[in-house]
Amino acid sequence: MAAVSVAARTVLATILLFSIITIAYAGAPALPCEFYGKVTIEGSLAPVGTIVVAKVGEQERGQFVLEQEGVYGGPGTFDKR
Repeated sequence: MAAVSVAARTVLATILLFSIITIAYAGAPALPCEFYGKVTIEGSLAPVGTIVVAKVGEQERGQFVLEQEGVYGGPGTFDKR
């Protein structure tokens, strides 16, 4: 009787362990890529108001208007990217 109890506990512990691993693996989705940095046009810093366009192939996926000369976005939590 004790052997059945040990086997049942082992099976239950194994199922529980795999359930926890599966839940942890299915956690938060990956974050999208975010870019920031310097912008130059022919070696000079791009002026305020310059539009930076992001494309995948020929399809436009986003754009950013420079608010600071030669800089788009930033590494801070609330910086635009």
